[in-house]
Amino acid sequence: LHGRNVRGFVTLNTLIFSDEFPDVAAFVTAIAEAGVDAVIVQDLGLVTLIKAIAPTLPVHGSTQMTLTEPRGIAFVRDLGVERVVLARELSLTDIQKVTSGKDTPVEVFVHGALCVAYSGQCLTSEALGGRSANRGQCAQACRLPYEMIVDGAPRDLGDRAYLLSPQDLAAFDHIQPLVDAGVISFKIEGRLKGGPYVAAATQTYRKAIDAALERADFHLPRSEELDLAQTFSRGFTPGFLEGNNHQRLVRGRFPKSRGVRDGVVAEVTRRGVRVRIAEPALDLVKPGDGVLFDIGRPETQEPGGRVWGVQRAATDLVELTFETGGLDSAAVPVGCDVYRTDDPALRKRLEQSYAQDRTARRVPVAAQVTGTLGGALTLTLTDPDGREATASWPGPLEAATKRPTTADDVRPQLARLGETPFALSDLSVALPDGVLVPRSVL
Repeated sequence: LHGRNVRGFVTLNTLIFSDEFPDVAAFVTAIAEAGVDAVIVQDLGLVTLIKAIAPTLPVHGSTQMTLTEPRGIAFVRDLGVERVVLARELSLTDIQKVTSGKDTPVEVFVHGALCVAYSGQCLTSEALGGRSANRGQCAQACRLPYEMIVDGAPRDLGDRAYLLSPQDLAAFDHIQPLVDAGVISFKIEGRLKGGPYVAAATQTYRKAIDAALERADFHLPRSEELDLAQTFSRGFTPGFLEGNNHQRLVRGRFPKSRGVRDGVVAEVTRRGVRVRIAEPALDLVKPGDGVLFDIGRPETQEPGGRVWGVQRAATDLVELTFETGGLDSAAVPVGCDVYRTDDPALRKRLEQSYAQDRTARRVPVAAQVTGTLGGALTLTLTDPDGREATASWPGPLEAATKRPTTADDVRPQLARLGETPFALSDLSVALPDGVLVPRSVL
């Protein structure tokens, strides 16, 4: 990571049992020796242990510390926590109150799966199956179907059974006010996610952050929002950033990612299924895409398949055809929603954005070139942290018979840093007038 000019944090976020102290101490020692930039911790006792073992290793307070107000932040700051990740239940107004007048760096989550338990401290999985979410073993009880009993009688909720399964957080429209509130880092949830999800999410929030820093208006195009949802989404919600809105937080229809809603079934024909497109102005479902017909029973094998052909029947109406035997059309009711669960073309495009092992963040280095007629040529490179490297050519440097070397001749040669993690920034040339420096030497 450091070779690519990227920082690395380690999440040591489980609650620790007393008999595990020796193993934890050995692990903390190892990550400190590896040069980890920070460790993210929930267990307050573990903070004290880390500070005793590795006093200079920065400790960040996890969202599972449930830090929601200034007094809690002051308490963990006294323990040695240098940065805090606020609880996800805070609104923008709450966050502004927490950061106002305080100098502790603050992070917030802006994208990804939400835990229905307060600040992620779920005890349900432990109670039901002995698997503690605070030990990294969450069984995701929130993603199961439930019944609602009101005054002893079942309440008919229709097709809503996933009453504890939140939609996914998406706060790309809230980056500016979060920056204005003093938030210095944004967290994207990525547990068990794939590369295309990471690519789409980081590209989206990089644009939003850059716009906020430039005080420019930011509006994510609808097509890019759909691409983001396609990589993984249970539906998007601002979470608690706009305040409490439980109906918006939990839809209750399904617990898993369904991709993008393309439309609704208008007719089942002998050839396939006619779909009334939800947003005709945007790209339609394509041959090769995977689709699912939402019949309101996500716990079963709902009908769906890989699209073989798409024929437009009207401006907002297309007919989808499938491989012979690839879809049980009798199981597809008119009026059900159609979701695009897989888009190979989008996946390939996103994979190409990270397929090559390129150095994304190059370290700027300043170059100083010195030399004397009849003597050696010396090059010194210095990075922003003051580290230096020097190389010399014994020469001898000779006077030019035609055209002497200038700084404009030196820069393009030294800027050819190839696949190294460096980029030339400042250049200082201190050479005698009329000297010739061979390009091959540079």
